[in-house]
Amino acid sequence: MLLVYLDHDLGLHRPEHLTIPYESGRVLDDGSCTEIRVVTRSSDAEVALPANFSTVFCNGHRKLLTKIFMLSRLLKLWSKYPKANLIIHNDPMVACLLLVLNLIALRKESRLIFRVTHLIEESKLESETRFFVRLAARIRIFFRKFAVRYCSKTFVTSRAMQAYFSTKDPRADIVVLPATIDFSKYVDDSNLHKDLPEGKVKIFLYVGTASDQRGFEEIFDFFHRNELFNCKFKVIFASRPTDTVCSILSNVVALGIEVEQHVGVAEEVITQVMSGADFGFANYPSTNPCYFNSPIKILQYYAMGIIPVISQNPHCMELALEVGSFRWLTPEVPGVFDECVISDRQLITSKIETLRQAYDASYVYSGYIRDAIL
Repeated sequence: MLLVYLDHDLGLHRPEHLTIPYESGRVLDDGSCTEIRVVTRSSDAEVALPANFSTVFCNGHRKLLTKIFMLSRLLKLWSKYPKANLIIHNDPMVACLLLVLNLIALRKESRLIFRVTHLIEESKLESETRFFVRLAARIRIFFRKFAVRYCSKTFVTSRAMQAYFSTKDPRADIVVLPATIDFSKYVDDSNLHKDLPEGKVKIFLYVGTASDQRGFEEIFDFFHRNELFNCKFKVIFASRPTDTVCSILSNVVALGIEVEQHVGVAEEVITQVMSGADFGFANYPSTNPCYFNSPIKILQYYAMGIIPVISQNPHCMELALEVGSFRWLTPEVPGVFDECVISDRQLITSKIETLRQAYDASYVYSGYIRDAIL
């Protein structure tokens, strides 16, 4: 067995851990490894370890980019042992990210086993169990959509959007929405929440962290536009407790939008908060410091089963091309949707190139992620 130890308390000041996976991996005979366990420091006491195991240290820094970079190394290690199963202990976000990265890097049926072994306090057992069951179901849905078949064409129809709003079925096609979307086209009377004023539809939108007031100008515009079309938003807001956050929250409340505030909470709490959202906003303009996080956000939202709301960002479009059977909805004219908008890879690639030229020249982030994974 190969044990992979993800220590969430290790930071970038411990770079020596970055090279250990390759050194430790050599001690195993080719094809002899049948099980790779991924544990965190909180769970290592619960895992029965044999006397003759090899240990791999991965830097599990809390920053998502670093975590993804290190997990991509784990995937490389995993690919050396085709008979080995990968077992995840205690970390649903790691499990989700590994699943997504596995689809991108290996593009074959996953051998991922998601095993929850975390010791739960008796008082929290019911809510924790519901959360993990829901998350595991979303992982299965995600896997079924993207791991089994690698599609050469990407498209979406307006009927898919109508189906989402009319049934709220988690098995419905996952769609990427542009910030210019007019939800009124896909809302009918049968889906209106009776407890809301004026028969508005309630949509839970996760907006994540805030670093720049300007970065949320498009969010405010998004709210203003859709508040006019029978949509009632509840914003799930999670960020650091800063003056900027307080200012942004004040502006959101001033728009008459309900806010569920989670400021300065732990990462595992944010994971639960995100799982309750319908959509995740990842629409950073190029002037925002978070702009290059858009591809990471898309992966994170997909892993959690959240539909991303983004603009026509070239980084995100290339990610769509990389993942493959990922559905992309974009209006040729704002507010006007065709039955089939983007039909083939050549058109997507051409559109990405056009958008690259329209944005600034710093198109490095998506390529950096792809190089790290492959």
